[in-house]
Amino acid sequence: LEELTGDIEEMKRLVDGVTREGVVKVLRRAMVEAEKRVKVLAEELKPKPEVVLNDSVVYKRLGKYSWYEGAGCVKVDCDLPNLKNAEDVQCKITKNGFDFRAMAVPNTVTQKPENFRLTFERLFSSIDETKSTLTRKDEKFVLKLVKLDKSEEWKSLDDSEKKRLEEHQQLAASGASTQELLANMFMNADDKTKEDLKRAAYEGQLKREGKA
Repeated sequence: LEELTGDIEEMKRLVDGVTREGVVKVLRRAMVEAEKRVKVLAEELKPKPEVVLNDSVVYKRLGKYSWYEGAGCVKVDCDLPNLKNAEDVQCKITKNGFDFRAMAVPNTVTQKPENFRLTFERLFSSIDETKSTLTRKDEKFVLKLVKLDKSEEWKSLDDSEKKRLEEHQQLAASGASTQELLANMFMNADDKTKEDLKRAAYEGQLKREGKA
């Protein structure tokens, strides 16, 4: 920010000493762009107000959400019917997780207000909470979680997949047998992966028995 401000002051001095109109126009355009960038940076550097979450009500878990990776960030779509009519929406973002809450959301059938919550205490990896944001978009709220390591690919939204991989690597490094490694993979796998492992084991057995 200081460097940009210094560039603007230098360009102002150059404008005062330049007589060619074309050069003056180029410098003025550069000054305008630099001033816009200064405003954006100043806004980003402003300390965010502390979010005080409402713990005096009962929450249902927000079941309808999705997440996907963007450029240097992860986006989480928080979506449910009538969310746009929520009277109060809060979101506390830390370097390790977030806590999204929507209160007084009208039920689609009874129209009675309900409270919803989506929280992850441990994300797949650390984020820059100062640049991460919550915005309303059409019928949903979008959480933009800015990665600290922008090149890292997230395997899951929480850190469960990372923990499983680390445990498996530690087991492999300890000299565990192939059977033990496969058993560990099966124990920690999701339902689809378990079915794939069962199928692979069965097909392997058929090959060994000469039946495949």
